[in-house]
Amino acid sequence: HDPGRVEPDLPFLDGGFNSLMAIELRDRVSVATGLPMPTTLIFEHPTPAALAAHLATVLPADAGGAARPAERAPDPRPDGSDLPLLELELLP
Repeated sequence: HDPGRVEPDLPFLDGGFNSLMAIELRDRVSVATGLPMPTTLIFEHPTPAALAAHLATVLPADAGGAARPAERAPDPRPDGSDLPLLELELLP
């Protein structure tokens, strides 16, 4: 098992998320998308795949039809990847 790999169908709560981490994820998704997200985000969309599907429905689409987030800060990833940076510390 690769600890850096996100299992798209593993529920956030089964993956070790607690209520504080749920709020942190909600806040980061809100900042990354420029859209307000409900406090209950991971309870309404309990897996990464469900959350991604939801975001695809609420993000504005460009002329090509692809969903894209609102303006956001440059990605600080050292590898130059265009994947969003999301660092959460899992607590025991």
